[in-house]
Formats: sequence, C-alpha cells, structure tokens
Amino acid sequence: MDQINSPDDDFQSKITRQEEILACFSQDGIISISSLSAQFGVSEITIRRDLLDLERKGKIERVRGGARIARSHSYEPPVVHRQMEQVAEKEAIALGARDLIRDGETIALESGSTAQALAKAISQKKWQQLQVVTNSLLTVNLLISVPGIQTTFIGGFVDPNEMCTYGK
Repeated sequence: MDQINSPDDDFQSKITRQEEILACFSQDGIISISSLSAQFGVSEITIRRDLLDLERKGKIERVRGGARIARSHSYEPPVVHRQMEQVAEKEAIALGARDLIRDGETIALESGSTAQALAKAISQKKWQQLQVVTNSLLTVNLLISVPGIQTTFIGGFVDPNEMCTYGK
C-alpha cells in the first residue's frame, strides 16, 4: 500500500532537509547542486528551490552550480540541538549567573542554549518577585507557570531554529 504524504509532511521534510543542507556547509566551503541532489535523493530543481529559500533567509549565497554559506552568517545548529552539547558547562554558568540575580530585579534572557540553561536554573529557585523579559519561546514555556516569576514575551517574526522571535 502506498503511503500518502500530507502537505505538512512535505513541509517538515523540506525544513529538515534545509537544516541538513546548512549542516553540510560546516564541512565544505561551496556545495554543488548535483552533490546535494544525490545526497538527499531529490531532484536538482528541489535543491534549487531549497537554496533559493535559504538565500532569501540570508543563510547562504548561491553561486554558479551551487551555494556557499553567507559571509555574514555561519551555520549554527538549532537551539534544541545545542542544548544537548556541553551540558555540564552550561549548567555551571547558569548556576553562577542565577546567584547574581536578586529577587525584585528585572532581567532579560535571549534565545541561546546557555540562556535556556539559566532559565531552567531560575525556575528551580524560589522567587517572590522576579521579572523576566525574553524573546525565547522555550524560556516562556519554562517560566510561565513558575510562582513568583512574571514573564514578558517580546513578539516579532518567529525563527523556528532558535525558537525565538526577532525584529528587523
């Protein structure tokens, strides 16, 4: 029996493929369309569309026959992947930073994986009145129900890799 993919499945596979294409740039400077097509088992037209999307997002620059990482950007894996790296170091930094925060203060946390470790450390301490301002969906999700913490979310365009919002 043939499996029928929904449009959501196609969209998710496109996002996953684009993340994997970006990861290829950490090993190679310029990657050809034909090698990406062979690597991912999709047509060259599909790869061209992916590269066009990535170029529009400012992540890559297209060159004749392929692409390279945009000079203004270097690839960074999604925040949910980076959370799994150097966990002990991030926890140590987070605990040290948490000890500098005083009840009644207002702090800002951005979307990085170390900031997420700090949010986790903050959530494990008893607070009377702490204000946290963040653009991170993960931080909001973690702190929104913690007693004594008021969370303010900064809106904007959503970056699905960083799980955050940003403005231009």
